[in-house]
Amino acid sequence: MNKSYLYEIPIFYVLLALINYNFFQDSPGFFRHTLNPLWIGIFIFVFRYGLWAAIFSGITSAVYYLAMIWFLGDRFYFEDTQFYFTPSSFIIVGTALGFGIYRFQKKITTLDTNLNTVIENNRILTEESSTYQSITKELEKKVVTQMSTMATVFQGAQKLESSDFEELYTAILQFFSRMISSNQSALYIKKNNTWVLHNQIGWDTQDQWPQNYQLQEGLLGVCLSNRKIVTIKDLIPDINEIDIQQDSHRPETANLIAAPLEIKKGEIHAIFTVQNIEIIYLNSATINTLQFLIGWANRSLQKADHIQTIRSLEIIDPVLNIYSYKYFYSRLKQEFYKSKNYYLPLSICLVQLKGLETKKGAQKQRVHLLVSRLMMSLCSDSDVVAHYEHNNIDFACLLSTSSKEKSDALVQKIQNSFQDLELDIDVELRTAISHYTLKTESIDDLIQECEKELL
Repeated sequence: MNKSYLYEIPIFYVLLALINYNFFQDSPGFFRHTLNPLWIGIFIFVFRYGLWAAIFSGITSAVYYLAMIWFLGDRFYFEDTQFYFTPSSFIIVGTALGFGIYRFQKKITTLDTNLNTVIENNRILTEESSTYQSITKELEKKVVTQMSTMATVFQGAQKLESSDFEELYTAILQFFSRMISSNQSALYIKKNNTWVLHNQIGWDTQDQWPQNYQLQEGLLGVCLSNRKIVTIKDLIPDINEIDIQQDSHRPETANLIAAPLEIKKGEIHAIFTVQNIEIIYLNSATINTLQFLIGWANRSLQKADHIQTIRSLEIIDPVLNIYSYKYFYSRLKQEFYKSKNYYLPLSICLVQLKGLETKKGAQKQRVHLLVSRLMMSLCSDSDVVAHYEHNNIDFACLLSTSSKEKSDALVQKIQNSFQDLELDIDVELRTAISHYTLKTESIDDLIQECEKELL
């Protein structure tokens, strides 16, 4: 227990006496002050040291008060009983405060003891919980791994149901890369006599991997010739002695795996390639998994091609109940020749729903239906509203009997009516219109003028 108050209290009162004697000689013991400075000592020491310091400072204050008035003041005050109220208050209040602080300190000590007990119990429980969590994590790893694989397969299966080739190519690249744990991969499409990069994962266009290959070049050429999955092991027999993670050990244009994709049986039109994969995954199990995925992807591509073929023969889009692109293009040819021969008004309008390409299938279809109904209601019976299906442009409108002013007014009506729909998803309707003039040489000029404005 700290007993430094035994010398601090006397020092404090000696200093107080010096102040009293030098500055307040007419008020010994500060008895003329309403708020006696002697209370300061009591409050300081009672809150700092507790009960015994409170009693000691209370008695000291009382003795100081009486002694100063006895020796420096008027002694006739001692004959009045009320005179003793102030020194008594010093002792009584100091002692009462001391008891209060004492009880408070006991409570604090008790609470501190309980807190330490709780902290210790919590530490024990935390250690036990940590042990149980470690056990649980080990048990969950197998379940989570299985669930993650199932979720990946399920999501991949959903995306491979698409009939849109752009969506299918993206889905194939993402699905294959996740299933075989590839760090860097790409999809190349055959165009003329070249493999052209369609999309990539894990690397940017400024990286070392080429944007295109010659048809028979490198691993892609071997894949095309053999019509099966090939790996860099087929080109470098002693690959097991090479660290494939270090670029310095292999050519910059080397691929590690190449897998062929077919839309029509026997015709390879795309190749999935792996540029970087951990060495532990470059094994027969990965190749077997990839072989299964290739078969799955080929069936999806063939199904999409079949749907596209059927759609190309249709005049009406069966989902949106508007004209198909093929019919739009055919009618545009006819109306263009009429305008060229008889200088009749002719305009085309392309409509793009910016932001809709990132939405899910159900949302996308709902917005397409709404906008197609909107355009049909605003256009005349002689106008052709069609599904465009190119360059992320959604709709096309052929205006063959409207003047330039009326056509521009119609496009503005479409914009205003779309804004009035107040859709709950973030989609912007963008339009572009081009008009036939004597300088227009072909229908492609009309189309390209609109596409350039949108894209």
